[in-house]
Amino acid sequence: MQRALHDTESLFAKLCEVDTQNPVPEVLEAYREACPSDEKFFEEFASTAFTSNIIDRARYCLEQIELAKHGNHAELGVLGGDSVHVEHIIPKRINTRKSRDEFGNWEEYLGEKVKIRHPKQVNRIGNLTLFAGALNIVASNNPFGMKKLGYKASSILMTQELAQMANFKFAQLDARSKLLAAAAVERWPAP
Repeated sequence: MQRALHDTESLFAKLCEVDTQNPVPEVLEAYREACPSDEKFFEEFASTAFTSNIIDRARYCLEQIELAKHGNHAELGVLGGDSVHVEHIIPKRINTRKSRDEFGNWEEYLGEKVKIRHPKQVNRIGNLTLFAGALNIVASNNPFGMKKLGYKASSILMTQELAQMANFKFAQLDARSKLLAAAAVERWPAP
């Protein structure tokens, strides 16, 4: 955190010294220096945990990636957070008795090393999708096979794609994180 604060202060100080008559070249150069490479952005985007305190960032990224799937025309938009939720495909809670009794045994489904892998991967971008609130409530913590019925009914393309998958375990989560990271790099390339 200290490093980020120092980097921000250094960037601000540098920007305060730019030529006020022609600031654009110096601002662009400072921006280029402060931005990560596409490779670093890809790696960090795919592995970042979008926890509840930054879930709005994940939502924005998912919305932008979804809009890109619709082509060059901004005809459609994703409704606000009250109507469209950020859904965890593999639920946040998989090991409570209530979850097992009501929704099925996600731990067994996910397999080996689940107690180690789940907390590290549950909040990654590949495990998140946009999903209508009403459909999300029905999907809840149900097994993936049951969730797919709701995903198929969704109007959101990235969510519909999930309905075509046979399984959704850690390997699929990792692969989807990389696909979304590649889309993010395409959407926000290094300057």
